[in-house]
Amino acid sequence: NSALIHPADVCALAGGRITKSYPMAIYHHSASVVKRSSGKSAVAAAGYRAGEKILDKRTGITHDYTKKTGVDHSEIITPHLPDTDCDWLLDRAELWNRVEAFEKRYDAQLAREINIAIPTELDRSTQIALVREYIKTNYVDRGMVADLNFHSLQSNNPHAHIMLTMRDLIVANGRVEFGNKNREWNSKDLLIEQRQSWETLANQYLAAAGHDIKIDCRSLAEQEIDRIPQIHLGKNVTALRAKGIPSERGDRYDQIDLANAEIRS
Repeated sequence: NSALIHPADVCALAGGRITKSYPMAIYHHSASVVKRSSGKSAVAAAGYRAGEKILDKRTGITHDYTKKTGVDHSEIITPHLPDTDCDWLLDRAELWNRVEAFEKRYDAQLAREINIAIPTELDRSTQIALVREYIKTNYVDRGMVADLNFHSLQSNNPHAHIMLTMRDLIVANGRVEFGNKNREWNSKDLLIEQRQSWETLANQYLAAAGHDIKIDCRSLAEQEIDRIPQIHLGKNVTALRAKGIPSERGDRYDQIDLANAEIRS
């Protein structure tokens, strides 16, 4: 959800008072596709998400993101496979270079990416366990390879980036290879199911940790909630706020917080 609100409207709603905002569990689950036609590279995207240095064998370009901060944990999860030559699936550079090599079209869809906001109320190990279970149940068990990267787990904006392969895995001559694109994974109904699954599982983890708070995948209108939709800060704005540096997006976030505080009161 996103919202546009004029500062004057916020002042009118908030009565000019300054209130303190407290962290709450928020729902953010977005899905996108890494497309070659948009100038994107699966190798570059994977290197950036993991903060690693990876050579893109197709272009000859080395993408070096080793100076990137905020990457707290990375791992690759694969479907259960028979005893075959599949170690390359667990090698980030090899995995995404094979994806690039397999896709010949100039407009190829290279990977699907899921971005998830993780509840701040959970500790680090529980945050990782939650995302692992969600990804395994909803994607890996369907046949996808998942490249997980957890960012900013100790901040007020913990989140995960998950890159997913888009082709079936097949076994040929005792080796695992990519097969056809699995079009069923593009289903809108499946996406809705996956979004609902994140809500359900995250709420189970929150309850198990003793928190009386829930996230909700429905829009505010569907929930019949009379408040202004809050925006997602993102890692760059969060980093600026930690240093006390203002930004337009950060200011809009605070304005919406003020207005909603007045609405609640």
